[in-house]
Amino acid sequence: MPSTSSEALPPFWREGKMKVFRTPPLRDLSTGLGIVAHEFERASSGIHDDVMVVLANHGPWIQENIVWLFWETTKPPQSWKLAGLRHTWTPTRYCQDIFRRSGIDSEIVPVGVNPAYFYLKRDSGPERSELYKYKHLHLERRGCEHGICRIFPQLLHRRGGLSPFRFLYPFDWIERKGPDVALRAFAEEFSSEDDVELVFCNFRLCTWTPMRMRSPSELMPQLHKVKPNLAKITMLVSFPRYPDIAELYRFCDCLVAPFRGQAVSMPVNEAMACGLPAITTDFGGTSEFVTEELGWRIKVKEMVPVRLLDWFAPYQGQDLGVYAEPDVDDLKRCMREASDDVERTRRKGEKASEFILSNYTWEKTALRAREYVEKEYR
Repeated sequence: MPSTSSEALPPFWREGKMKVFRTPPLRDLSTGLGIVAHEFERASSGIHDDVMVVLANHGPWIQENIVWLFWETTKPPQSWKLAGLRHTWTPTRYCQDIFRRSGIDSEIVPVGVNPAYFYLKRDSGPERSELYKYKHLHLERRGCEHGICRIFPQLLHRRGGLSPFRFLYPFDWIERKGPDVALRAFAEEFSSEDDVELVFCNFRLCTWTPMRMRSPSELMPQLHKVKPNLAKITMLVSFPRYPDIAELYRFCDCLVAPFRGQAVSMPVNEAMACGLPAITTDFGGTSEFVTEELGWRIKVKEMVPVRLLDWFAPYQGQDLGVYAEPDVDDLKRCMREASDDVERTRRKGEKASEFILSNYTWEKTALRAREYVEKEYR
């Protein structure tokens, strides 16, 4: 029997936490990669304290490190110096295929959810009208000559604490995430006669580049030409941050995520764990676990060259391949089915919660990481 003392074991067998190389964005729990870094280090307690994991393009890419690669389009940036990497992970088969075509082999190590926060509450919990305790704006068109949009904070609560059927869009307001697609589909499909609401979270509007999509206040006036009697649209200005955002998911009924490109999605996983079925584009990493049994898949209208807006602006001059343009009409169908058959939507949400909590927790991610390190890392 070999000695069990830590001094007698190879360094990668020592107890500790697998470290994630931290840059300022990875210390921020309002970012997806910041949450990944935080939760992975928490779950990896007791694995190997001399292994460094680098998330995406946020750290030193050297052979001794494991690089966890995330990318959303069909080609990674040429400016990423991937050649020579010995240890790479990707969160989904979609990402694995992207990097394989670029000559990089990788192991799938998925991201997870923390079941201490994200789970299905079967009791009634707080009244869902309490969503409005957060500072919010109601986006509503006022009829006038030029169809100008007024944004105002007043809200009349529904009598008896009842709430409409709520679609939730909890992502940054950037083109790749498809907020314009969600807004257009909702405005065209529903009217003020429908007992529905679309809730946007004002996470971040891309302001660091002039190449950005238009803001809600810029887009809303256009809806005058689409629908004279809009259904309720709410923008949350203040809302719970991680991990209390689980409360926000439980205030809603269905997640809407018309991504143009997505490697994997923390909010989709978290919302599903809380019992929300998801409506996502049938492209990218999320389509690997959002099935018709657990949600809805939006048909892809066409594949289009990546527009160098928002997040992709720094990659000007590089070929990033293509991503998906969601079919607005099919998204309208999905949203109508979800709101018209509430019981079916609820059953999908229950199955989604069971599936995510059985397959995508941070503890399972850490177990997969441990298996890789003990087998492949030298």
